[in-house]
Amino acid sequence: MVIVLRQLGCLLHVRALLLNMRKNSNESKIITGVAWYRPEQWERLREVAEDVDNLKETYEAWLKTAEQMIRDGIPSDVQVERVDIDVEEVLAWCNVHSLPLNAASRSRFVSERVRQKYESS
Repeated sequence: MVIVLRQLGCLLHVRALLLNMRKNSNESKIITGVAWYRPEQWERLREVAEDVDNLKETYEAWLKTAEQMIRDGIPSDVQVERVDIDVEEVLAWCNVHSLPLNAASRSRFVSERVRQKYESS
């Protein structure tokens, strides 16, 4: 069984959820998806995101935080899937699903991509 976690904004919630899932699922492979943005699209993301105040000012600042989260915030036995994010693709996906472009919808997008990858394997 593969368990896919949505990308969550609060690292403490991720850590608690992962620890709980490890205790309850010895046979499961735990995977968490992480949105991986493109440097050349960072400004576009900030233009169209509803939650721009929650996004780092620069791609470099976001990258540093994302790498630290992966290194320090996710247990080593959890597989991390970096999901390449094309801002226009996510924006179109949000429009199709009548969703605002925010952390929750980006998380849902990432979760679907990871799930699709493993369901097709």
